[in-house]
Amino acid sequence: MNDVSLSSDFWDAVSRGDTRERPRLAVLTQKSAGAKNVLLVATDGSTNGSGALQHGRVFARREDIPANFVISGSAKPVILLERFSVQTVGGRRCVFALSLRVASDWAKLPASTTFAPHRGLEDCKNDAGNDTPCRDIVAVSTSLENERDSRGRDALPKNAKAPSPRQDTKPRRGREQGKRSTFLVQTGGAVARQKGGILMSIKDLNSYSQDWMIKGRVADKTELRLFANQRGESQVFAATIIDHLKGEIRASFFGRVAATWHPRLEVGQVYQFSRGTIDTANKKYNSLSHEYEIKFDDRAVIVEMDDDPSIPAQIFSPLKLATLTDDSLVGSVVDVIGFVTSFCETHSVLARNTKDEVRRKELSIVDDSGAAVTVTLWEQHATALKDSVLAERPLLAIKAVRVSEYAGKVSLTSTSRSVILVDPHGLEEADLLAAWWEAEGEKAHKAHGDPSHSSVITDISTVKAQIVELAAGSLYFNCLAIVCDVHGDSLIWLACPECKKKARRDLTRRGEPRSSSAYRCLNCNKAVEPVA
Repeated sequence: MNDVSLSSDFWDAVSRGDTRERPRLAVLTQKSAGAKNVLLVATDGSTNGSGALQHGRVFARREDIPANFVISGSAKPVILLERFSVQTVGGRRCVFALSLRVASDWAKLPASTTFAPHRGLEDCKNDAGNDTPCRDIVAVSTSLENERDSRGRDALPKNAKAPSPRQDTKPRRGREQGKRSTFLVQTGGAVARQKGGILMSIKDLNSYSQDWMIKGRVADKTELRLFANQRGESQVFAATIIDHLKGEIRASFFGRVAATWHPRLEVGQVYQFSRGTIDTANKKYNSLSHEYEIKFDDRAVIVEMDDDPSIPAQIFSPLKLATLTDDSLVGSVVDVIGFVTSFCETHSVLARNTKDEVRRKELSIVDDSGAAVTVTLWEQHATALKDSVLAERPLLAIKAVRVSEYAGKVSLTSTSRSVILVDPHGLEEADLLAAWWEAEGEKAHKAHGDPSHSSVITDISTVKAQIVELAAGSLYFNCLAIVCDVHGDSLIWLACPECKKKARRDLTRRGEPRSSSAYRCLNCNKAVEPVA
């Protein structure tokens, strides 16, 4: 985190029952908590033993949150709690903001930041010494309205605790066992088998599958993301799992299993998965062909396995670049393969929505369909490809890029699931494309790209031939040539002092100048004394 000043001992004080005057917190997420209130998940900048940022809950009145209060990207807004009370809600100490102000500075988090709820705020006891049961946030959020009497004065003192209506007799989940990176959680049932379940192929998984277990390789995973809803705050990340029959499915990890396994689940490693919930795939966020997806929570069992050569590292189903012009593909996520014809250096730009600085690289690829497409790579994908490698015009197999269209021109953009392979081996499409490139493709596609970025040198005859075939847009190229003629025209001319249009010599009917200083402005239709 940057040097912004936060009250780093605030959540520790709340967990002990103490208070701090006017604490400063960085807001990570916000969520509606009823018609008049919002739930803010905020951190005081402190970290736990594993280095994760600790956070807690702050309930605030909606009227105290300005309309331009936006939380996105790595820059987080900072709030100042002028007055507040602490109450126990759902077995957790929560802060109710009675007076809140949004600070002018922002807290910027590193891209690799992880988050964890402050453990001292959990498992709080009520006045009778019993655990307080979990309740819906929307129901308890009305406490903010109840904290003011009819005259608008505060009705509850600080550190007031909500009453506990009933006992919570359910046992708490959470036990980790196993010899090889196994995450196993007992759920209170009679049997919880680590090796239980039927080993199934990914293609056979559906919502009716019971007691299943899959073995697969992690093909990719997204960043760990913090979110909040009416049930509280949590963490999530997603991964793609591939098995030996080339079936692939998307798996989402929530809560504690997400925090535990995001740093331990390595791309390319083989694991055994079980005890997840199989739901219909949400195609808005899931681009895989499988009709279902898996959601893992605290019940998940994950076991690290020895490597299995029968399980592929990636599954590519590349489309020809010429087919991307189909309107039905716009917005979809596809796989492509092609040779690099040009590229630009990686540079930084400001994101339109978050105003964060992000890394970007553009390159052009071609295939044997005769089409060339621009690919925009972001963040880690932009920095992964070195310019020295791209200068050799390699063959790239790119998985999971999104098809975009602007002004009739199709382009591709990397996603969080994108995977890029340079000169891939064992891919049939790659072998066929390499043969085409050596035979005719390399010579036919010399002149694509940006002249300031392309590493390709072409000749003028090739450019002339491509200009004839150019239907729209521009053609850029690099060329080595000798200057054979230089025109001697002046870079400046004499102009009318009023309209600045070019002034011409005032000629007689015979075409002779009236005098050496006689000029006429055709725009003003009068004799003028020109200026340079």
